[in-house]
Amino acid sequence: MLLPPTLLTIALSATSLVHGSDPADLQGTESLTPPGLLELNGGTTVVGSTPKEIQILVDTIPGAASALRVLDAETPQRRIAVTKFYYGVTELTHEQYAAFARATGYRPLQDWGAKAIEAGRLAWFEEMNTINEQRRAEGKPVLREKFDTAAWWEENWKDSEWDVPDDIKLMPVTHVNFADAEAYCAWAGVRLPTEEEYQHAVRGSGKDPYPWGDEWETGKYCGTSEVRGHAKPYQVAHFEEGKSKEGLYELSGNVWEWTSSPYIAPEKFKKNTYKVEGEKKSFSPRWNGNKRIVVGGSFQNPRFAARCTVRRATPRDEVTNAMGFRIAASTGPGMDMARSLFNSKVKHSDFRPEGVTYAPDQVIAKDRWIAETNGEGSPDNYGIIGDYQYVLFVPLAELEETQDASFRRDSLSLLAPLGFLCIKEPMLQPALAPGNYFLSFRAAGETPEPKVEEGEDDEVQAEPETPVLDSLLEGLNLDVDNLLLVDAQTGERAAGFEIPGMAFGKGEPGGSWSKIVKTHKEVDPNNPKKQIDVSEDWLRCDIRIGTKIRRRSLIFGLEMMPDPAHFTSKWRK
Repeated sequence: MLLPPTLLTIALSATSLVHGSDPADLQGTESLTPPGLLELNGGTTVVGSTPKEIQILVDTIPGAASALRVLDAETPQRRIAVTKFYYGVTELTHEQYAAFARATGYRPLQDWGAKAIEAGRLAWFEEMNTINEQRRAEGKPVLREKFDTAAWWEENWKDSEWDVPDDIKLMPVTHVNFADAEAYCAWAGVRLPTEEEYQHAVRGSGKDPYPWGDEWETGKYCGTSEVRGHAKPYQVAHFEEGKSKEGLYELSGNVWEWTSSPYIAPEKFKKNTYKVEGEKKSFSPRWNGNKRIVVGGSFQNPRFAARCTVRRATPRDEVTNAMGFRIAASTGPGMDMARSLFNSKVKHSDFRPEGVTYAPDQVIAKDRWIAETNGEGSPDNYGIIGDYQYVLFVPLAELEETQDASFRRDSLSLLAPLGFLCIKEPMLQPALAPGNYFLSFRAAGETPEPKVEEGEDDEVQAEPETPVLDSLLEGLNLDVDNLLLVDAQTGERAAGFEIPGMAFGKGEPGGSWSKIVKTHKEVDPNNPKKQIDVSEDWLRCDIRIGTKIRRRSLIFGLEMMPDPAHFTSKWRK
């Protein structure tokens, strides 16, 4: 099928938004699970420590008593349920993080810009020499300043070339704060794990403090400060003896790992008292919900910090050479991306319809990952995410309306919000660039005249006009039912099109994506007097939005036509 010039231009410009200037960006292997992660079974797991276990640490491990304020935050011990999830085989590495930086233009790490920094340093010294020669000639004291590597890189990285040195490609990425970790996750279609998921990954259904059990031999299972002469992180998968039974490496030691969990008191927490050298001591943890919990300990910390129960409170902007992150993912298609987009693009949009609640956990999605080729020497089940692609719809949590007549009538004067649509690839019909869109319904019929009400002094006052609504409806056929897609960033109508068959009926909330074939007539290019049937592959999302009445939903379908290549790929749905 030939596209009209305008539609073709939109499609090509939208494609450039996805693929970037280098077609090689997306070369790789298609995957229906996040590369580099393993699925862990759910179940119940023991979280935290008992006061007795903390007392044993104080009595047996030098230095533990000085950390009582932190250690007591592990109590009380409790058992919780964890649903199955994906978890990173290793801490995220430099080459994994670099794939994100290349794809998005995100700030590369200083370690990757060594050549550019050295050139900048030499240029700075030449400039300083020139300045100081002039100052000597003028009889002024010379300047004795030092080259600030971090400041230079922060100012110049956008115009500098960079690459990941071979010797650190498989090292855990460090010098990343909480926002950096979240930015990677939002791009990769994954998320940061919770503290409870981390402890489940270490313990499973048991109670051991380490992924290999409860014994300890310095230097055998993990990297901590007890290993003398090692002042930097180890390459991932270095400690084969210390991996978990599922095959996850360095869950203890090496570098601290960010989680999404705030540093708040566990339920039923109460301050405990401990004996330290014959004296009773107690400390209150400094709870702070703005901080995040990092887990696992590092090469800079002693063994008791490598226990899975340790909860280190960390400011979200903290950056160190001993802190990185590991990624996790939910097993439901689009689940993590729906939450991420809701929080970052939809929740605070100036154009979000008022008075509605969305349900990201009810997302209807199809997604897939593109995996880049692994570097030499990578461990088993390791993988590099090169891109994440998705088409997802998030419905309203619940509709107030339950009857067709009132729902349709009210939509004439105020569009009826249904949810939001997020796409990573362009759609050809309706013509949509990748982005985030509010989906609303408007029934067939003319917009009612504004109501008039009697104000003070019996003056007749008209309700304000609705220029925003008028602009959204401009050019639409108001004699038919319409769906409207409004850009969450600009508030402009991105598409409006007829929708047949929307009605309330029996059914639980939910839906699914499927491929449908549409056929229409076109003139035969070989015989202008003859028409032929032309088939097109479209996407259809069958949607059921729940209401306050059990098993009564608003039922309709959303149809879009992607590039034909969409249907040659495998999608998780």
